[in-house]
Amino acid sequence: MAVARAQLLPLVRACGSVLSRPANFVAPVAVEGQRNLTSNPKYKKPYPSWMPFNFLSSLIDFTSARLNDNSRIIQVDGPPCVGKSLFVDKLAEHFKLRSCHGYQPKDWYMDGDFDTRHLNDFISNPKLKILDVDTFYREETPNLHFSGKQLQVFRQRWYHYADALSHLLSTGIGTVMETSVWSDIVYARTLADMGYFSKKGLQYYEKYRENSCFYLWYPNLIIYLDAPAAWIVAEMKKKNPEYENSPVLNEDYIETLKGNYKKHLLEPMRPYCDVLEYDVTDMEDLDLLFMDLEHMDLISRTLGDYKKFKDWNKTKEEDWSVYRLRLASEVRRKHMTSWRPPFDVDEMYIKEEELIELTALRDMFPELRGNLMCIDKTIDVSPLIPAKGSYLDPAVNK
Repeated sequence: MAVARAQLLPLVRACGSVLSRPANFVAPVAVEGQRNLTSNPKYKKPYPSWMPFNFLSSLIDFTSARLNDNSRIIQVDGPPCVGKSLFVDKLAEHFKLRSCHGYQPKDWYMDGDFDTRHLNDFISNPKLKILDVDTFYREETPNLHFSGKQLQVFRQRWYHYADALSHLLSTGIGTVMETSVWSDIVYARTLADMGYFSKKGLQYYEKYRENSCFYLWYPNLIIYLDAPAAWIVAEMKKKNPEYENSPVLNEDYIETLKGNYKKHLLEPMRPYCDVLEYDVTDMEDLDLLFMDLEHMDLISRTLGDYKKFKDWNKTKEEDWSVYRLRLASEVRRKHMTSWRPPFDVDEMYIKEEELIELTALRDMFPELRGNLMCIDKTIDVSPLIPAKGSYLDPAVNK
């Protein structure tokens, strides 16, 4: 027994010294030589998805050691019907990256295999009706309740982007995303310009976005696919014949959308990441385009430029691991996206009696029982509904 204790003592002392080290104990890490995208990346064995990543895990599985040439977040964006989905798939396949098509139109109303638009026949309150893209293009009069739906779309995109960052830090594999949380402001601003947001509603959305995006790293590259407005309208009506007589789908709408892309995405993001713009009606062969991308440095900063790629230039292993720990925790994610409910924005705020009404209706269908679409499935608290009895609940502060 004494011999066994003597053999274990050095190990115990070593473990104790590791756990008692100060916050910045890790030696500086320089990810040198990892600059350009490559079609032949070398990935390490992924961290087991079934094993939670915690502080003790970070002492064994070094995040910076997983990073490679293709540990990048690339966002592909642009107006509808410019080929973003196909471009994302081709780009991801060429560079062996993960593809993410993000929030799709069907996600507005599909709950598993159940089409929740059937509930509209039983709903009289316009705030609780299930909205979809077809409703937007079909109705001429602006519906303020689309602002609440846009806020839910933003939150879903936030989680998609956080998943992409978490996946990159756990595997080293980058992601090509079709739109993301960063471009959601474009659609919100376009809706506001068309009268679908009230002034208070837009102010709440922008403040909520500012608070939530503060915790996210910027992408390395944004690829903006564009086309003439008339061409886009023609393609959209060709793809969706039911939009032929749409009062909304016209060149003015597309020009407004494109203008907001320039003003609220491309220009604000240029200081933080690289931005490329292509006209899909006059774009070079994809193979040549991908060859150009292989020569782009998506991580180095020029002297005196402290903004571009600032999130991706970490000098210590702990900087990578701490952020990975944050994204791996659902509780911390919830805190990152939690803010006060929009009490003063009636079209966004779901009151308790309205929530009870919607819950009772959904409980009539076994497929929906116990699951509210107005509350994000990934978290416990919705920005539209305060926790009952909390200091945010107006009933408590009467």
